[in-house]
Amino acid sequence: MRKYFIILILTLLPLMSSTQDCEAVQGANQQVAYLSESSAQDTLVAGQVDEQQVEAQLVNAVQDGTKQRAVVNLSTAYLRLSPDYESPLETQELMGTVVEVIDSSRYWRKVISPQPYTAWCTDKGLAFMSEKQIESYIAEPKIIVVAKYAIAYTEKSIDSQVVTDLVMGDVLRYANAQQDRASLVKQEERAAKKVARQNQSSKKGWLEVKLPSGQTCWVEKVNLRDYDTWYREKQELILLCGNRLPNSASESASATNSAVSSVVTNVTESAVANNSSERAVATNSATQEAIEDMQQRICSTALRFVGVPYLWGGMSPKGFDCSGLVRISYLMNGYALPRNASQQVFEGQSIEIEYADIDQVEDKRAEMQRRIKDLQPGDLIFFGTRAPETAATESTLAPETAATESTRAPETATANNSAAPAETAAAPQKDKITHVGIYLGDGKMVHSSHLVRVNSLLPGDPDYYENSHKLIRACRIISFE
Repeated sequence: MRKYFIILILTLLPLMSSTQDCEAVQGANQQVAYLSESSAQDTLVAGQVDEQQVEAQLVNAVQDGTKQRAVVNLSTAYLRLSPDYESPLETQELMGTVVEVIDSSRYWRKVISPQPYTAWCTDKGLAFMSEKQIESYIAEPKIIVVAKYAIAYTEKSIDSQVVTDLVMGDVLRYANAQQDRASLVKQEERAAKKVARQNQSSKKGWLEVKLPSGQTCWVEKVNLRDYDTWYREKQELILLCGNRLPNSASESASATNSAVSSVVTNVTESAVANNSSERAVATNSATQEAIEDMQQRICSTALRFVGVPYLWGGMSPKGFDCSGLVRISYLMNGYALPRNASQQVFEGQSIEIEYADIDQVEDKRAEMQRRIKDLQPGDLIFFGTRAPETAATESTLAPETAATESTRAPETATANNSAAPAETAAAPQKDKITHVGIYLGDGKMVHSSHLVRVNSLLPGDPDYYENSHKLIRACRIISFE
């Protein structure tokens, strides 16, 4: 039975999966070197690092077995199949994500991200750190960007110089943690009370923040949340929904499909210990009100992105593919899901879809109503090609094997990027998942196909999705242990 748990540090923990896993995928000769502790800066910005020095360190690392870490220093890092701007986009990573650097080619760096994905990004989008610097970085109080888009400036004015753009899910640090964190938390509390009374925010002013590179800048407070406060809110609601935390940090890393982003699966021992009693009660105290609240939050998050263009490999407000939209919508509400649709279909509780060949039924609308009759808002719905009836069972699912307008194809990347069961020569033909969306209720869904949009699953409706008849599977994440 799969277990769900919430995020401690959204894009920071753990730094990587086990060494054994890395070696199995990357090989023993792809270990890399940490940057020198004698650096004049605590954090090294990629664009300021001597490229020949980094190249030399990577080569030397093959011999001494050390590693090199880096933190994404752009609002959105674009990870590509090969070190070329014309190479296919594999996925995106958000600011604050810790990656391992395993290779280089000119200004490109090959990284292992926590999703996990192995792909190439440019060095100017990374802040290189030593192991000691990474530990210090993770320990610092954090801020999470909750606005769809935001801008960081050199001064407390929108007329000052822009430093960088920001997107939802980016993680920053306080420039003055002791002073500013208490102020932000108090202002959040006041704003929450005012929202409850007047349905509007009173969180005004500016906050000085620090990028992974160490550069300081100013962001309007309305776009930000204190990470710990934000995290606790998600934790409390998920527990009320009946979902539970893992019993230990090690269990959290292995309790579910290995494709689940390791960045959000390693809950610390202290966090788990502090919530042991709540965990024990949670399985028997799920409330319908909490479940409906979470369903509404998931759907509302996804709906905030309506109109954003489709982007193969996209997982940010700058562009989404179908599974990227699902992942970020759940991630911003505390749930860690795998990156790809072919992996997401294995999560949660499977919801039976009473499937019949749409071409063989007279009343197509009634057929689709029958398929979705057991769905609830927030459920994931999957489209594709069903295996022949003689072979199709609840356990016969294939990894994505075809590139369509709205699917991710793991086989275009390394083997590390897909955790769907591998087919064998003797295996029966499998269902093929090619698209995923989030069910909204009343026969509607939100998904990324050409752009993020809302469509009806029911023939005859003006916003009917032309591929609705390919709906073959569904799963429920909310309230499933």
